[in-house]
Parts: sequence; C-alpha cells; structure tokens
Amino acid sequence: MSGIDNVDVVVSDVFEALREERFDLITANPPFVPSPLDSLQFRDGGRSGEDVQKRIVADLPSRLAPGGIAQIVTELGERDGEPLASRLRQWLNGAPMDIHILRLGEHTAMAYATGHAKGDDYGSYLDSVDAWAGNLQTQGYPRVVSVVLSFAWSDAKSGSPWERVEECPPPKRDAGPEIDDAFVAERLARRTDLPEVLKRSWVARAGPIALIDAQVLGSDIEPRAKATLLGQSLTVEHHLDPLERDVLTRLDDRIFVPELMKTLPEFEPELVIEALRSLLRRRLVGMHV
Repeated sequence: MSGIDNVDVVVSDVFEALREERFDLITANPPFVPSPLDSLQFRDGGRSGEDVQKRIVADLPSRLAPGGIAQIVTELGERDGEPLASRLRQWLNGAPMDIHILRLGEHTAMAYATGHAKGDDYGSYLDSVDAWAGNLQTQGYPRVVSVVLSFAWSDAKSGSPWERVEECPPPKRDAGPEIDDAFVAERLARRTDLPEVLKRSWVARAGPIALIDAQVLGSDIEPRAKATLLGQSLTVEHHLDPLERDVLTRLDDRIFVPELMKTLPEFEPELVIEALRSLLRRRLVGMHV
C-alpha cells in the first residue's frame, strides 16, 4: 500500500513460518495483559500475561543473529522478591545473552484492575474489578510494570552474561541508539583490563549533565547526589556516591586519569578507578585512550 518493495510480509504464529532464519533486529509488542478473559486476543496474554511473550523470548537463542538485538515493548507482572531478570533467564533456558530492562512505569494491582474492568452498571463493573484483581492476586502480582526489554548475545570480553535495570519516563523519541550505547558501556565497564587502560587514558563528561544534591532539611545524613545526562531520549537519574560526585565535578575539561588521581589525594587510586568504571557504565563519562 505504501509502495515499499524491500519488505517481506509473513503471517506466522510467532516464528513458526520463518524456517531457520536469524535476524539482526527482532522487535515485538506482543499481547501482554494478564487478563481473566480471552476476548481481546491482540491484547490479552493469558492469565499470567506471558503466554506469547514467553514464547518469543524462549525462541530468541535460535533466531537472533550474532551482533543482533531483540527489543520487546511490553508489560510484566512483578512479584515481590523475584527480579524480572530471573524470569527472563528462565525463559532463555541458559542462553548466554545480556539483558537490558528499561522500566517506564508501574501500576498497582488495584489500579490495573480498575483500569481494565468493564461493566454496563455498577454491579457488573465491581464484579469485573473483582475478577481482574483476583487474577492478579492468583498470579502473585502486586504490581504490573511497563518495560522495554532488550537482548543481545554476550561478549566474551565482558565476562558472564549480565542484566542491567534502568528507570525513566517513557521516551518521546527514538531511544534505540541509547539502548545500544548502554550495552556498549556495560561491556566496557566489565572488561578485566579496564583499570590498566584507564591509567593511560583521558576522561571527560559524556555531555552536559544536570547534577543535583538531594538533602532533607535539618537532616544530618550526607546529601545524595543525582546526575542526569541531558539531551537524551532516556532521562535516567543516576544516584552517585560521594566519590563519584567528586570525580564528576572535576571533569569540566578532559583530564588525564593520573592527573585526576592527584586531585583526590584522600582516596586510593583503585577507588578512583572504580568510581570511573561506575560512571562509564552509566554513560556519564567518556574515555579517550
């Protein structure tokens, strides 16, 4: 209809009709609502909400090409004491993949139930609320979380497969490149040779940064600092410890790491290196060898 001639359209139950192909990019917005009903099949993902998305994640190891990325825009019911990443690892069945979880918002079970319940009168609406709330309780979900899940094959240089969780408001423009950058930054921060590389490198802020010291009035507790990299689609607030904050405030200009250490004589060099590793991981600092 749009005159595009480089797209093949295939009707398939998830991956079943796609033979043995692997893909550089897999995206999905599957049915995900944990619903007591099955009336809206484009939306409802079974009682747990996982009927379709679980199948997609389980098939990623056989469908994602080396160097590719898979991204799923979805919602997941969250249980107390069970990290979402643990469930995703079970679905991957041991495949060595890195996982990035971007939390965009969460809804209490009651808010979710009242938001999805239907009824032509007050009584039927309350019955519907009870059905929705009861299903969420049965599943053990005190909340439902809106997320973007990203998966990529692990890099041997960064060690064992990792999970990274970040939280921010829903982006208003394309955030794909920033999620790609998060994978690059995490893998860099996990390199075993990073301390030696840093000692012969220059570092600088990755861009303009909003730095806020948060302190309760009248409190004797040391203020907590928060930093946000400005101009990004993903406005993630990163909490900083005192050393990380001191390092960041010294990076008005690019500085050679051994010179940076001299400005922080009260800290052991290894602690400064670990602070830089943490700031690199969160993309607040860039490194130039």
